[in-house]
Amino acid sequence: GKLVEDMDALAGDVAVRHMKGGHIPTNEDNNNTYARPGSTPTSTTVVTASVDRIAWVSRPDSGADLRLEGQVSWVGKSSLEVVVAAHQRKMDA
Repeated sequence: GKLVEDMDALAGDVAVRHMKGGHIPTNEDNNNTYARPGSTPTSTTVVTASVDRIAWVSRPDSGADLRLEGQVSWVGKSSLEVVVAAHQRKMDA
């Protein structure tokens, strides 16, 4: 539950950052208005329309630190695809 929720939130952040041309939102930004620097702001809504697949190579250890990574993998006229991966740091034996 919580890991999938965090992965979904990261995918939304990656999508917004892509729409803003790489600009990282700050607390001073209006969170409902997105625009590339120098362009006219437009109101935008970001939703998760579908999840194609969740594949686990191995189950993460409970309570372990995970690193989440996300990147835009496809862009259309009104939608985009974001790939998200979670990695657990290997603990020394």
